[in-house]
Amino acid sequence: ASLSDYGITEPLTKDNYKSKLDEIISYTNSQDIILLKNSLEQIDKLCTGIKEYADGKIKAVITDEKIGAKYGMGKEDIPNLVDIPRRIEGTEIAVCIKRTNNGFSLNLRSNGKADVAEVAMKFGGGGHIKAAGATLDFDSTEKAERAVIDACKRALDKII
Repeated sequence: ASLSDYGITEPLTKDNYKSKLDEIISYTNSQDIILLKNSLEQIDKLCTGIKEYADGKIKAVITDEKIGAKYGMGKEDIPNLVDIPRRIEGTEIAVCIKRTNNGFSLNLRSNGKADVAEVAMKFGGGGHIKAAGATLDFDSTEKAERAVIDACKRALDKII
């Protein structure tokens, strides 16, 4: 079932998702909706929220492994955050950038024709067309984010 099946037609935001999903849960007890709410709550705790670029075709989460540890997530769990923006309608490329002790790690997912392996290779990483990753060597989150998003935009330009 999609959110529109429950009467939600506008996008969920950080300000409205809890009340809207609580309302659905109160009358359906849908495990999918409970899982969605829990996932969105984890994003609120673990990162800056979901950032959108390129008219919503690129969605990114930015986080820190120390924050993950605070909430009981292991280092191996944080890359899976990339799957949350990947599941949002309209996403072509999902990005997760995580600050580590040695710089940043990058996880990428593609829902369509954009080749995220090509993006990862620009940073010395690899993967395949729909899932890829790399280790990033930047001195700030902002520089890492800007470089990755620019590379993702170029990947999108190739399929348009």
